[in-house]
Amino acid sequence: MDKPLLEKTAKSRRKISLPLTLLILLTSCVLLATLSTYVEHPVTGSEVGAKGSNKNLESASKKETCLSFVKRCLAGKVVVNEIQACPITGCTQACCEDPNGGGAASSTASQSMQTLQRQGGLRKMPSAELRKATGRPIVVISDIGRDIDDTLAMAALSGFVKDGKASPVGFVATGGGETQVQGRIGLLRWWVSRLNMGDPLITGCVSGGNVNELRLPKGAAPDRSFVDDQCVTAAQMIIELSETYPGELEIFAIAGLGALKTALEQTDGTLNIKTVWMQGQWLQKDGRIEPEFQSYNLKIDEDSSKVVFEQLQDRVPFKLLGKWTAYQTQVTVDDFIELNEADPSSDILETALHQLDMFRKAAPFVMWYLYPGTFNDNVQHALGNPGAKPLPMKIEDAVKLLGKQYPTDEDWCDYLTYLSMPYDPNLILWGFSDAELFAPETSTVGKIVHQVVGNVAASPGVVDAAKAKSALVDVIKRGLSGATQTPDDGSKNDPPVCPKITQRAQVRRSSQPAGTSAATASAATPGKKTESKGES
Repeated sequence: MDKPLLEKTAKSRRKISLPLTLLILLTSCVLLATLSTYVEHPVTGSEVGAKGSNKNLESASKKETCLSFVKRCLAGKVVVNEIQACPITGCTQACCEDPNGGGAASSTASQSMQTLQRQGGLRKMPSAELRKATGRPIVVISDIGRDIDDTLAMAALSGFVKDGKASPVGFVATGGGETQVQGRIGLLRWWVSRLNMGDPLITGCVSGGNVNELRLPKGAAPDRSFVDDQCVTAAQMIIELSETYPGELEIFAIAGLGALKTALEQTDGTLNIKTVWMQGQWLQKDGRIEPEFQSYNLKIDEDSSKVVFEQLQDRVPFKLLGKWTAYQTQVTVDDFIELNEADPSSDILETALHQLDMFRKAAPFVMWYLYPGTFNDNVQHALGNPGAKPLPMKIEDAVKLLGKQYPTDEDWCDYLTYLSMPYDPNLILWGFSDAELFAPETSTVGKIVHQVVGNVAASPGVVDAAKAKSALVDVIKRGLSGATQTPDDGSKNDPPVCPKITQRAQVRRSSQPAGTSAATASAATPGKKTESKGES
């Protein structure tokens, strides 16, 4: 089993001698902590007998000694579990044995950490030279599988990995329950593998409400080894990566912020990261910024969002991309047909249609507002029109207002024009593109300058919508190209959600000469431009 990051990185740090006074202080702390263990928690002979051996007594003493040492000498810093390397300031490996007393959270954290190690996690990271050559180190917090947005973000990130600009070293799958997170970890691992995105750490965190949307493609399987540990494992992963890449690690949060909040709590707010990128909007109040809870990713775990904003904005730059930017660069049905050609066995087109169909059935009043297509022509309730808002929740009220019934299961696909408003992929595009595609606004808190694009309808923050949309689709295609294809196992596929669209995709694919990619064909024969319905 590989040793944890902290234990390995500590070796190089220990080469630097501590001042004599600090060494004396630390030694005193250990002695005091050890003495306090026996004064505050004397062990009688009967207790020794109950434990069965002096070895157990010694182990129990070391647990408390380590906990006391950490509390007294390291300002409350916590050693999370028995397989975490001890702090480099002097606590020995023997002390790192379940200092939290073996409670439920500690036990499940230990299980998750051991699982992560078995999967190759918490291992030695690349050298500084290699890191520099392979792009900026990032951790992505994702709720992949909820909608197609995170999947497109993964593909876009893959494009920038191929460009040598991004180096994803960790992923956190979030969701409202253990089973859901297990599925999302499996989906993340499936995409990382097929897109050849290296060997990042991948774990999970139960954060936010329970949303059940999850469609696993062939070859993807839930990770049943994950257990809900109150985000301790995910937080520890972030902490150790931040120590491996001090001042370099960037967090891309396109889901609930529970893992980042827990990491802040475990480090007393001293987490050493470079930037936090978030999909969402902010509010300005009394010289500070607050999360706007109309943003799904910030609302899904409001408490965590509040903690992250409050604790980090004075020392770490935030970069937020809001919904009004995403509305400018809609990914159309034809775009998805091309993306599906770039990576056929990913079923990315069918996944997008399936997820949109679930949305339609659950909340038609919102779906037909956000995706009006050629059906909803009511300017007061169709996205893309100033002041537009969702349709009435009650079907009869919506029908009366529209003057027609909602589309049926048989014909709803005929009205679709776009399938995604790419919130998360645009954040990735902004983060790594060299082109000046976005025009951010700023807010300064102390000495820290924060940036946001698309924070309000009047300022979508897109310099040129057509150019940004083209750049986005291009990098997603680049990310999907060369993907490892899933072998045909002979099993029967589910019936297509939208048979006519699926047929269009099949016809287009069969009409291409052998060895000709969708991107090549599009370049040779430019298609008709799709008019943007974004806010202006």
